[in-house]
Amino acid sequence: MSKIWLSSPHMGGTEQDFVNHAFVKNWIAPLGPNVNGFEEDIQRFSGAKHAAALSSGTAAIHLALDILVYSKVIMSLFNLLHFVQASIR
Repeated sequence: MSKIWLSSPHMGGTEQDFVNHAFVKNWIAPLGPNVNGFEEDIQRFSGAKHAAALSSGTAAIHLALDILVYSKVIMSLFNLLHFVQASIR
């Protein structure tokens, strides 16, 4: 059986340099200036007061639902269960 790649990784140009630099400086955990710089770039680009780089879409949904004030969440039957779980308080 052959694998079907949804998104094959691509490390070209300076990406490998950034990865190597993060390992050399031990910026894997906790985060380092590359992530802080990315968040600042997003703020400038979008004009937002704040930006947060998160580890997954599920983490983003959790954060968004914690920030928003809501009493009901309406969704289709085909949404991921992570979103359903995140919306239940």
